[in-house]
Amino acid sequence: MVASIIRTLFAQPDREHIEKQFREVTAMLGRWHPKVAATSPRAPCSN
Repeated sequence: MVASIIRTLFAQPDREHIEKQFREVTAMLGRWHPKVAATSPRAPCSN
């Protein structure tokens, strides 16, 4: 289940959508799997 949620990031068409989806994925993981969310980076793109 976690892998399928993360895969949704790669289906996004551009950076704006990736960042929005990243926030949603992080929020979901935080509710369902707090340990996983705690180890994820806070920003999806550094450029």
